[in-house]
Amino acid sequence: MKFFSTIARASVVVAIADAVTTKKMSSGVAATESAPNPWLALLTSSWSLAGKPEQEKSAGLQSLADSIVAMAKNGNLQNPDPTMQSAVESILEIVEDMKESINASNDAAQASMDEKYDTLKNCSAPSATDMTAWTAGLNTTASDVVTCRQEEKTVKENYTDCIGEQNRCANTTECCNPLLQPNTYCLPVGGSSPQPSTLEGQCNGRSKCKLNDLNAMLTYFQGKLTEYQTAEDSCTASRAGCNESYDCTTVENNYTTKRGDCNVVQTNFEQQYCDLARSVEANWDAYNTCYDNAHAALIAEETKQKEILPGRHQEWRGVLRIECLLGALQATDMTAELEKCIDTTYGDAHWAHLDLTYPSEQAKFVEKTTCSEPLETPGASNFKSAHYAEVLEEIPEELSTYHCVAALATEHCPRTVGIALLGHKSKVSHAHRIPQATRHHGLKRRTA
Repeated sequence: MKFFSTIARASVVVAIADAVTTKKMSSGVAATESAPNPWLALLTSSWSLAGKPEQEKSAGLQSLADSIVAMAKNGNLQNPDPTMQSAVESILEIVEDMKESINASNDAAQASMDEKYDTLKNCSAPSATDMTAWTAGLNTTASDVVTCRQEEKTVKENYTDCIGEQNRCANTTECCNPLLQPNTYCLPVGGSSPQPSTLEGQCNGRSKCKLNDLNAMLTYFQGKLTEYQTAEDSCTASRAGCNESYDCTTVENNYTTKRGDCNVVQTNFEQQYCDLARSVEANWDAYNTCYDNAHAALIAEETKQKEILPGRHQEWRGVLRIECLLGALQATDMTAELEKCIDTTYGDAHWAHLDLTYPSEQAKFVEKTTCSEPLETPGASNFKSAHYAEVLEEIPEELSTYHCVAALATEHCPRTVGIALLGHKSKVSHAHRIPQATRHHGLKRRTA
């Protein structure tokens, strides 16, 4: 239809030009000696408006309206002829096309904002993890860790018992009695064993010792012998159940191996929480990126359309004014109708249909969601208490999983952080440490 309308308008221009030429020739006046037909100029101007940028159309429409008003004031519109009627009808068609174009531009502007808002709405916030279902699917469970650590505790007790017995049997208080020194079962404590009575000094210079001196010495040594025998019996009794020698290497190796195995089990269990945290953070990071980009695009589009809209309103105002003036030219009382058009004031009510809806300013605008899913943090005190309450003493000070959540590049979700991670940042592994206290001889003695 636009194609045929364009052809029709071109025909009108040609017809007007022919009519003007014929009129001039019939009057015997050369075409080059007369002023150009004003309607041909108006029609040409109105036709050129369709191809101008939107920002220039308002000024063009205002110029066209001013030209029509000027022609009316100069008396050029008296005694309308077919040329004028044809021009008016053609210009009205152009104006109608311009109105359609303005409405289409407005619809496209709204559609562009709505499309960007749809993109934003399609940025779906991740759903919270169903921890019941997730926990049910774990390959390694907290129970596996607890069971292993309980077995480790038994193996450790065997090792510490061996070390304890070795220490007890190698160094008892009873065997450290000064009468028995030096003694195999008393570590060096300083001092020396008491010396016998100086019998030689009492008998020196005499041919023989007095009987009573010998009896006194006999009584003394018999008492010492009894005292020594009592000390020896006490030493022997204190080592009841002791072996002549101890080799704790085997049970130490068993403990070291079991502790290493349990560290692997615990690491495997906790790694699942590390992987979950990484996945949840990645999903929220993707959502945030999607939303932020979509939101920025929407705001940019809204800002652009807000800048364009006033010009579109003015363009509509110009079209209405031209439409009114052209209608007045076809009225019976042309002068009165033209005055009405000139006096008419156009406002928001005349282009209310061109108002735009800005998605970001609506009450139901989809706001950005934040993560409220707490991520459990391996190594934190509350994590240990929640999963290993029965074997807390067996949990190592450091494992590779203890810092996995803190090491994540993003922090969209809250963490369940406890004392262990707040106060302990060492990266040195203590995973296979042997209890050092059991290596010292000061271990609390077991009752024999």
